[in-house]
Amino acid sequence: TVSNDTDGIFEAIKSFIDLYNTTIEKLNTKLSEERNKNYLPLTDDEREKLSEKQQEKWEEIAKTGLLRNDSLLSGILSNMRISLSSVVSGLDADYNCLADLGITTGGYYENGKLYVNDEKLKNAINANPQAVMELFTRDSDVAEEKGLAVRLYDNLTSGINQIIDKAGASSTSNLVDNSVLGKKIHDLNKQIADWDRRLAEIENRYYKQYAALETALSRLNQQSYSLASLLGTNR
Repeated sequence: TVSNDTDGIFEAIKSFIDLYNTTIEKLNTKLSEERNKNYLPLTDDEREKLSEKQQEKWEEIAKTGLLRNDSLLSGILSNMRISLSSVVSGLDADYNCLADLGITTGGYYENGKLYVNDEKLKNAINANPQAVMELFTRDSDVAEEKGLAVRLYDNLTSGINQIIDKAGASSTSNLVDNSVLGKKIHDLNKQIADWDRRLAEIENRYYKQYAALETALSRLNQQSYSLASLLGTNR
């Protein structure tokens, strides 16, 4: 006898919704986090005056609020919410959106948090487990016909790629990569190197001019001494 694991399907969907809620909560926290402008990045001189624990604490506070109202992160969050709130075309009309399974969105102030009506979800799974699973897992070349989980995966993959394009990847061995921020760092490093070279050239030029001035003054003093001696002898 072959039967569907309805309890397994129920737990899988509940786990999926819980992870989704946890993820958007973290994103919403970062987007609304206040920034403390009194804590700027530490300079090398400032680091020398602080212990390692003090440096860690300072940097922790300095990093808060850096993603406040970030447009890229906001776009990713918006796409996540759209992914799960849309209807999946081509499915049974009774099972083509989350609301049909008893999964609804909370108040506007909860920023997209989802709630599950356990009884309604179990009834839907028992009535048509295949339709319920297709709502999440169906794959298609047509965007509107993709299952909710497939859409979410595609949107998150796209979002991660956008972040890598802008800020680089944590696995990058070189601190300067081809990302937007990586190129800016490269340009700034180049400007720093150019100014170091220019300052060194200016310093050397002034040093030579100062040495030449010292030589000229020394000769002038010698001539003055010789002239004074000469005039004194004549007298």
